[in-house]
Amino acid sequence: MHNNESLSVFIPRVFPNISTERIKHAFEHLKIGVINRIDLVPKTNQRGEKYNIAFIHLHNWCENIAALKFKRKVFDQDKRATLMYEKPWYWIILPSRSPARKYTSTATTNDNDESEERGST
Repeated sequence: MHNNESLSVFIPRVFPNISTERIKHAFEHLKIGVINRIDLVPKTNQRGEKYNIAFIHLHNWCENIAALKFKRKVFDQDKRATLMYEKPWYWIILPSRSPARKYTSTATTNDNDESEERGST
């Protein structure tokens, strides 16, 4: 895994009422990583529902067993990494393949991805 990949992750679907502060708190409270920056990209699906995509740029990963296991899951294509931010709500966390840059555009997507889910992990 490359350094850029190891320090950036991506949440494909975040409810529009979720702030960058809430995402940062979830990562840091669970001692997964120290956040450098979070970029939220507004999206609208085919049904007109608004949501955000989140790019999380970490300063560093925390050095503990839980963070190491989480990081391995994120970068293992055969696994599904999730982060429960408020029971039973969680995000699917994926490796970011995008270069670390500030996103400011609003876009429409045709996918019906339901990556912010309710349920247990």
